[in-house]
Amino acid sequence: MDLVSPLLFTLLLLSSGIQLYECARTFTIINNCKETIWPGIIPGESFNGGGDCGETLKYGAAGKTPTSLAEFTLAALDFYDVSLVNGFNVPISVTPLKGKGNCSTVGCNSDLRRNCPFELAVKANGKVIACRSACDVFNTDEYCCRGTHGNPSTYQPTYYSKTFKSACPTSYSYAYDDPTSIFTCSRADYVIIFCSTRNQAVCSYHDHKLVCKNKANGLNPLVGRWWAALLLLLFITNLGSIL
Repeated sequence: MDLVSPLLFTLLLLSSGIQLYECARTFTIINNCKETIWPGIIPGESFNGGGDCGETLKYGAAGKTPTSLAEFTLAALDFYDVSLVNGFNVPISVTPLKGKGNCSTVGCNSDLRRNCPFELAVKANGKVIACRSACDVFNTDEYCCRGTHGNPSTYQPTYYSKTFKSACPTSYSYAYDDPTSIFTCSRADYVIIFCSTRNQAVCSYHDHKLVCKNKANGLNPLVGRWWAALLLLLFITNLGSIL
């Protein structure tokens, strides 16, 4: 598949002011799913002309569950995560590009709809299209992190949160799942992929150049790969003509 063809759109977030370098972000959204994806984008604060940072974006429809959710808090140090606390309807991964710090890729390695517990499954025409949260289905303190389960020291992950975690090991599966679910990066652009594959190269335009990242090679200008392949092809062609 052409690396550029799944690109739906690129969103540039920009706030004016002396802290411009902290606020400018490029978000690239890629759909690798078979179906059309309609992401909902919800700013946590309105942009203004005063250089205000700390905006929060959420990819996913916040109004109706179940929905997979990607969250970003943008400042000098960005915080980002993928949350399944409100359920799951599509695999999401988030990959920072050109950032400083840990900057890990987060999200889902598999499609939870394929292994959704029967009691949580949302079906249409006999097909599981989403997986509800246990809190949404049962509405008990144990599943909703309330009452005696309302703090990190007393709450224990349930069978359902563990099921969600197995499909998306770096995602929030319950409210207090912070240690393995929230990540930081500074001065990064972000690529959000629906239905990503484990070893997929992630590409975005940065400073008018197509920049890619994968597990094996980290950040690489894609054009460099093309030149290397072209030179190798020319060498093989010339070698064949000599022989």
